Amino acid sequence: MASEKDVPAIGIDLGTNYSRVAVWENGGVKIISTIPSYVAFTDKELLMGYAAKEQDDKNPKNTVYSKVSNTTLFLLLFIY
Repeated sequence: MASEKDVPAIGIDLGTNYSRVAVWENGGVKIISTIPSYVAFTDKELLMGYAAKEQDDKNPKNTVYSKVSNTTLFLLLFIY
């Protein structure tokens, strides 16, 4: 039987300014990714992280960031 140390787990922190993805393995945490908590919609695609943040000036009506709660950001991603 595998011990708790042998079972990897992934955690996602939907922060107000930045979101992080981390993995627990071999008894420790390793941060895999840190991205800005931005989501944007264009006519052709859904953008997240740096891509969404970079186009905020050109597309402010369709860009979501810390103006809303983390739950709202999660729901937007889940619905899409």
